Amino acid sequence: MSAALVSAPAMMASDVRPAKRLPVTEVGFEEYDVFLCHRGPDTKTAFVSFLYDRLEAAGLRPFLDCKSIGKGQHSQAWMDSAVKTTPIALVIFSENFADSEWCLNELKVMLDTPGVKVLPVFYKVQPDEVCCPEEGRLSAAFEKLKRRHDETSIERWRDALKRASGLNGWVYEAAGQSLETDLVTAIVREVSELASKPLPLDVGDYVFGTEEVVDGIIQKHMGVLILVIWGMGGIGKSTLARELYNRMREEFAASCYVEDLKSYYVQDSKNKVIRDDDIVKVQKHILKYLCPGEGLEVENKHKGKVILEERLSKKRILVVLDDVPDNGELYYWISRKMLTEGSMCIVTTRNRRVVEKLNKFDMKEAVHFHKVQGLGSEDSKRVFASYAFGRHWNDKPPGFGELVAEISEACRGVPLVLKVCGALLKGREDAGFWSEVLMELKSGTFDDDGISDCLKISFNALDQEYQDMFLDITCVLLGKPRDMAILAWKSHGWYPIMGIQTLVDRALVTVDNSGCFRMHDHLRDMGRQILKEQRSKGVINRLSMPESLEYLREYKGFPESLEVLNIINMDSSTLLTLDISRMKNLRILMCDDTITATSIPENLCWWNLDGRLFRRLFCLSEESAKGVMTTLPTPHPNNKLAVLSLADSPITTLTEIVVRLRNLEVLYLWKCRELHLLPESFGDLSKLRDLNLRWSGITSLPASFGELSNLEVLNRCGCGKLDLLPESFGGLSKLRELNLTGSGITSLPASFGELRNVDTLNLEGCGKLRLLTKSFGGLSKLRDLNLKLSGIKSLPASFGELSNLEVLNLKACLKLHLLPESFGGLSKLRDLKLRRSGIRCLPATFGELSNLDTLNLRQCSKLRLLPESFGGLNKLRDLNLNGSAITSLPASFGELSNLEVLDVGGCWKLRLLPKSFGGFSKLRDLNMGWSGITSLPASFGELSNLEVLNLWGCWELDLLPESFGGLSKLRVLNLAGLWITSLPASFGELSNLEVLDLRGCRELHLLPESFGGLSKLRYLNLDYSRITTLPASFAELKSPAMLEAGFATRVIWGCQQALRLEFELFWDHKLTCVIWRAHATTELVWCMVIVVG
Repeated sequence: MSAALVSAPAMMASDVRPAKRLPVTEVGFEEYDVFLCHRGPDTKTAFVSFLYDRLEAAGLRPFLDCKSIGKGQHSQAWMDSAVKTTPIALVIFSENFADSEWCLNELKVMLDTPGVKVLPVFYKVQPDEVCCPEEGRLSAAFEKLKRRHDETSIERWRDALKRASGLNGWVYEAAGQSLETDLVTAIVREVSELASKPLPLDVGDYVFGTEEVVDGIIQKHMGVLILVIWGMGGIGKSTLARELYNRMREEFAASCYVEDLKSYYVQDSKNKVIRDDDIVKVQKHILKYLCPGEGLEVENKHKGKVILEERLSKKRILVVLDDVPDNGELYYWISRKMLTEGSMCIVTTRNRRVVEKLNKFDMKEAVHFHKVQGLGSEDSKRVFASYAFGRHWNDKPPGFGELVAEISEACRGVPLVLKVCGALLKGREDAGFWSEVLMELKSGTFDDDGISDCLKISFNALDQEYQDMFLDITCVLLGKPRDMAILAWKSHGWYPIMGIQTLVDRALVTVDNSGCFRMHDHLRDMGRQILKEQRSKGVINRLSMPESLEYLREYKGFPESLEVLNIINMDSSTLLTLDISRMKNLRILMCDDTITATSIPENLCWWNLDGRLFRRLFCLSEESAKGVMTTLPTPHPNNKLAVLSLADSPITTLTEIVVRLRNLEVLYLWKCRELHLLPESFGDLSKLRDLNLRWSGITSLPASFGELSNLEVLNRCGCGKLDLLPESFGGLSKLRELNLTGSGITSLPASFGELRNVDTLNLEGCGKLRLLTKSFGGLSKLRDLNLKLSGIKSLPASFGELSNLEVLNLKACLKLHLLPESFGGLSKLRDLKLRRSGIRCLPATFGELSNLDTLNLRQCSKLRLLPESFGGLNKLRDLNLNGSAITSLPASFGELSNLEVLDVGGCWKLRLLPKSFGGFSKLRDLNMGWSGITSLPASFGELSNLEVLNLWGCWELDLLPESFGGLSKLRVLNLAGLWITSLPASFGELSNLEVLDLRGCRELHLLPESFGGLSKLRYLNLDYSRITTLPASFAELKSPAMLEAGFATRVIWGCQQALRLEFELFWDHKLTCVIWRAHATTELVWCMVIVVG
C-alpha cells in the first residue's frame, strides 16, 4: 500500500551529505559501500536478494553474508570488520528480526560507530513496533530472545531498536512485487547518492587567472571524450585540472581524480618505469570512486583493463589523470570502450604525445589538446606579490614597484617559479638582493630542465644546514612526521625548528594537516637531481630506493660518507645483513626487517625499521627466518640515536643494551607482539619523551619505570595482558598524555595522584578497573578523562579536586550509580558524557558546574529526577535526556538561559514541561519524540529561535497551544503519529516552515484556513492522516517541492471529478513533484501523478 519515507526531511536532496569511507583496520578484509543487516528467514530469498542485485547493478558493492563471505573464511571476523567499516548500513526490520542476536548486535555496532549512516527499512512492520518490541508483530520474536538472555543484554538490544526506530528510512506494508520494485528503486537511488557524491578539491592559495581559462575550456571542449592539458612543469596544469574538476564534477554520474601519477614511477637502470602492481593500484583507485567496490577484484593489469572497460561504459563519468609521464601506461587506465558518449577524461602531462598509444580514439574528433600558457603580466605580478608581501600584495615598499614588475616578467608567467621567488624575497627589503635574484632569473631558461635551475636560486640562497634538511626531505622524509625530523636533526646539533620554518616560508616545503612533509614534484625532482649530480662527482651522502638496493647488490656495502639511507628488500625472499658499523656519518636509516643491521653507529639519529613488509610480502624458509633481527644490535658508546621505531617488527627481546641509547627520545614498539618484557634498567633512559607500546605483548613494567623523568607521552592501548602498574609510576613527573585503552589494568598505584602534569588520560574499555586511587584528585592539570566502558563502580571523594578537568566521558559505566558530592567542584568542566551509565541520581552540587556546555544523559534508565540546583548550569547549551527515566523537570530548569539543543525524546514518564518553558530564548532544536508529554505550556510560542521541533509519537499530546504560530523561525516540524484533532488558527503564521510531517495523524480531518500562509513550505507529508478536505488557501502555497498524500484521500473516494479539481489547485503553481495515492471504497485503485513545472 505505501513505501514512504519515515522522516523525509533528512532525505531531501539539499540536505544530503556524502557518507565517508571508514578505514579498513584489519589486513585482509575488503571494503564495501553498503551493509545489509537482515533476518534471513524473513527476507533473504526474496526482498534482500533482489535489493542486493539492484545495488550491485548500480555500481555499488553491498555486503551480504551469503554472497560476500567465501568458503574457508571466518564468518564472524569478516562480518565484524564489514559492519564497522562500511559507511552505509541498510537495516531491514522484519517480523522475526528481534529473534536474532547477530542482527541486534550488528545494529548496535552500527549505531555506535561514528561515520556509519544507518538507514532503516521497516519491512511489513511499523516503526512504533520496532520501538516497542514487546508489542505488535515483533513481540513473539522478542519474547523468545528474552528467554535466552539476561536483562542487561535485553536492555542493550531494546535500546538499539528504540534508537533505530527514530531514524529516517522507508516503511513497506504491501506484498506486491511491483511495489517492492518501487521501494528498491528508492533505496538504491538514496544509497547511490550518499555513497558517491563528489567533493571539491583544494586548488591552493593565491590562484589568479584560472577562472577565465576554465570558462573558455568548458565552452570550447565540453563534450569531448579526452581533454589533454599539457605544458611544462610548474606551469599550473594540475591547478587548472582541479578547477575544471570542481566546476564539472556534478554534471556526471560519478567522478574521480587520480593525483600525481608520476609518483608511481621508479627509476630502473635506464628509464622511469611503473610496476605492474602500481598500474593495478591506479586501476583500483579509479574503480573505487567510479564503481565503488570493484577495485579489489583486480588480479592483474590486463584483467583490470577489462573490468574498467566493462564497468565504466555503463555510466557517464569524469576521470582526471594528473601528471602522466612521457612513457605512461595510459591505455591500462583509459580506452575508447571505457568512455561512453557524454563521459570525459582529462589528462595532464608535460608531453602531449602520451595519448598516441590510445590508437582506438579519433585524434581529431575525440581528443582535444589545450596547451597551458604562462600567466599574463597582471596575474603574474599578483601571484608574485602575494607571496612576497602576503595578502596585502598591493602594499609594496617604496621603490620596489619596478622590481616587482621586472621579476614577475622574468619568471615568464610560471606559477611555481613566481611562488618560490616571491617566498624567497618575502621580508627582504635589500634592493641589491632583489636585483641579484633578477639577474639569475634572466640568465635561466624556461623549459622543464630550466625550471629546476630557476628553483635552485631559492635553494642556493639557503644556509648549508637548511640545504641539508631540504635534501634529507627530498631523499627519504617526504610523508614522514616533522616532529620526528626535529628530534633527529636536533640530536645532530642542528637548529631544525628555524630550518623547517625557513623552508616553509620559502615555499620549498609544506607540512600537511597530519604534520608530515610534502612538496611539489618539481622541487622534489630538483632535490633528487642535485643528489644525482653530487653522486656523479663521487659524493655519495644520500641514497633512496631503488638506487640504494642496486648499489648494495653491486658493491656489497655502502660508502662511509653515506648520511641518509632508505633501503627496502623488495625483490628478494632472503635476508640481507647490513654492516653499518663503518658508516660513521650515517644519520637517518629507513629499512625493513629483512635487512639485519649489525650495529648502531655513533651518528645515527633516526632508525625506522618497518616489520610489516616481512609479514605481508615474504615467505621465508625456516632457516632464513632464523636470521630475522629479534633484538637490538650493539650501539656505539657515544651514539646519538634519538628516534627508534620498531613498529610491527619480530623483536622478542630488549636487553640491557637498550639503556646505552642515552639520547633516545622516541621509542615505538607498536605491535611488537612477541615482546613481553622491558629490561629492569629501562628507567635509565632519562631523555625518553614518547613511548608507544600499543598492541604489544608487554605483560609488566619494570620497577625502574617511574625513573623515566622526561617521559611525556605513554601509549599502552590494547595491552590486554598488562594488569598492574609499578608503584614507581607516580615518578613520571613530566607525563602529559597516558593511554591505557583496552588494557587489563585492575587497579592504579597509590602514587598515581603524583602525576601532576597529566592532562589527558584514557582508560576506555578497562573493564577490570573497579576503583580509582584515593589520590586521583592530585592530577591537578588533568583536562580530558575517558572512562567509557570501564568497570568503575565509584569515584573517589577527591574527584572534585580536578580543578582543570574540561572533558569527562563516563559513557556505559554500568556499575557507576552515584557521583561524589565533591563533583560540583569541577569548575572548568565543559563536556560531560553519562550516556547509558548506571547513574541513579545527580549530587546536589551538580548545579555548581558553572562552565558545563554539553551534558549527555541519554539512556540513563535509572535516572528519575534532576537536582533542584540544575538551573545553575547557566552556560549549558546542549542537553540530552533521551530515553532516560526522568519524570519531571525541576522548577529551576527555566534558568538555563543559554540552552540551544534539548532532547527529551523517549522520556515516557515525562508528562509536562514547566510553565516557564517559553523563556528559552536561544533554543534552536527540540526533540520530544516518543515522550509522554500530554500538553505544551501556553508560553511555548515564545521560543522565538526554535528551528527544529520533533513531536513524533507523542500519543498523549492531542492539542497544540494557540501561541504555536509564534515560532517564527521554525523550519522543520514533525507531528507524525499525534492524536491531535486540529491545528491552531495561528498555524499559518509559521512563515519559515519548510518541512511538515503530519503522517499518521489519524484524528486530523481538517487543515486550518491559515494554512496557505506557510509561504516557504517545500515538503508536506499527509500519509495515513484523515484529512477530508483542503482549505481554499492551499492554492496559495507557492513552493512545495513534494507532497505525499498517501491515505489522506477520503475527499476523492470514487470521484474522478473531485480528483481532477484537486490537482487544478496545484498545476498553476508549478510544483516540482506531487505524489497522490487514492483508493476507492470497493476496490484498491492506485494513482500517482507527477507534476513537473
